[in-house]
Amino acid sequence: MLFVALVLSNAVNVNFRMDAELKRNMEELCDDLGMSMTTAFTIFAKRMTGERRIPFDVSAD
Repeated sequence: MLFVALVLSNAVNVNFRMDAELKRNMEELCDDLGMSMTTAFTIFAKRMTGERRIPFDVSAD
């Protein structure tokens, strides 16, 4: 538990708006995967910054 407290000591809050249904669906999926939305977004941020790109294809389709 001490490790977690040390890791979170540098944590900051990030706020953004999201469609309510999308949020509910993501919360449900994260729960199914055994993680929080914070963990999911942290994984995304680490992968994006590590690869220096969005880690999936983005298109106008």
